[in-house]
Amino acid sequence: MTAASVRFRSRPRYALWGASLAAVAALAVLAWVGWRQLHCADCGVEPSAAVREGGAAWFDPKVGSQGPAAGASAPRDAASLRRMLQTTGSLRDTEVDGEWPVDAQGRLVPSLLVRRRFEYFIAAGGEVTPQEVAALIEDDARRSLRPPAAAEAMSLLQRYMEARGEASRYKPDTRDAQSMRAALAGVHAARERILGPAWARAFYGEEEAYFETQIQRVELANSGAAGAAQAAEQQAGDSALLTSAGKDPAALREARLKAYGAEATARMESVDAQWTKWNARIDQGRKEVARIRGAANLSPVQKQAQIQAWIEANFSDPSERLRAQGLLAE
Repeated sequence: MTAASVRFRSRPRYALWGASLAAVAALAVLAWVGWRQLHCADCGVEPSAAVREGGAAWFDPKVGSQGPAAGASAPRDAASLRRMLQTTGSLRDTEVDGEWPVDAQGRLVPSLLVRRRFEYFIAAGGEVTPQEVAALIEDDARRSLRPPAAAEAMSLLQRYMEARGEASRYKPDTRDAQSMRAALAGVHAARERILGPAWARAFYGEEEAYFETQIQRVELANSGAAGAAQAAEQQAGDSALLTSAGKDPAALREARLKAYGAEATARMESVDAQWTKWNARIDQGRKEVARIRGAANLSPVQKQAQIQAWIEANFSDPSERLRAQGLLAE
């Protein structure tokens, strides 16, 4: 498998416990359609405008051949491309993200780090053609790996680009947990078929676990205190109770007990407590992020790395880490 044979297709498609079904469903849409590339958040690279806006078109080799490099008299070699991208291009002031982990025999080991390695170079799309992105990855793999492992990496890249757009094939109803779960099952099966179970788990395990939490939240919203049909009505009613109780916790609890009963009140109080704790952690995170970003002695890449390290140290649960990433690391 060589750079020339790799076909680039569509980019991947990328959420908080809400007070109503509408809020949960809206956040579930974000989970499905807009999952941020957390795996590359600490490399200091943002996808170029062409990749963000061009969607599937950019990864079509025919369209890509009309890109910025189309007028070149001859294909640019990987070394000069890399030098250009890291000195004056979109990868300047960055370090290559991810790794090429191998076992004792020098064979590539399934790891999210490999996906991050791919994505670091894919982020340069728009400045270079898809074929040149593949050439950059091939050159990087050959620098670090034995020939059989480098060839394996390029074969994996081909399969990854096929699996990368699978989520876009499904359009689940994000108000319906069954529809969401069916879509997740379909995407999971396709990824396993294309990549194999080990690589699919390494590349997408955390992402799929996160989406599963969104499905569970939709289920809870549908089967909660008032049910799906009454969720919005309950939210409005609870706001009215809060106003009439004068924001006094004891008075609010009494009003809820009268309006909804003991079981529903207990669930509401549990959600309130979770939100209070979560908001306190996010507030602390915003202060820490502001401190890091205000540090004059740190480069942009160092600041991003410290922010990412703080998030990983303080949000160990994968779904919470992704939520915090979206709120703090933008």
